[in-house]
Amino acid sequence: MKDIKKEFSGVWALSGITFEVYPGEIHCLVGENGAGKSTLMKVLSGAYTPTEGTITVDGKEYSKFDPFLSKQLGINIVYQENDLVPSMGVVENIFVHGLTSQICHIHLIVSIKNGTICISVSDNGSGIPPEKLAELNRSIRDFKTARHSFGLPSINHRIALLYGENYGLTIESSPEKGTTVTIVIPDKNLIEGEI
Repeated sequence: MKDIKKEFSGVWALSGITFEVYPGEIHCLVGENGAGKSTLMKVLSGAYTPTEGTITVDGKEYSKFDPFLSKQLGINIVYQENDLVPSMGVVENIFVHGLTSQICHIHLIVSIKNGTICISVSDNGSGIPPEKLAELNRSIRDFKTARHSFGLPSINHRIALLYGENYGLTIESSPEKGTTVTIVIPDKNLIEGEI
């Protein structure tokens, strides 16, 4: 993000902010109330269009984002949100944006076995059409963001960089079983044979 400015009715919420993040880095954005943290993240996620400035991702410069483009490029924001759905669990509230008019259930399974941690998130939906599933799996395998990849190639790429090619992300889907995204990473804290 370079020289990002955002004006609301004559008030500058952001004034020339430059912020760089590189693959594999983790950052924390800290500041007082009203400092512009949320506004900056909303510009990055495409919720707001900057008044001035540019955003560069993988060498390509953009003067504005929309939420769809942001997700296509692997940018996902989890907002601090106090308005939760009381009848849903934590994981369901995280995935609430994906719910449709039909009743949807999100299931989270975490297992530790043979020195690996396996995290599976599944739903009870009607599945992903086969051609879109093939496109999604290609984009995940090739670490390339595709139209409907929802940032999954970026996640898979980061896992492979951190832990090697034996670890990563897979996705399975069918009309009968819904969709399951599984992440497998090594458990560095476990000693072989303790499990």
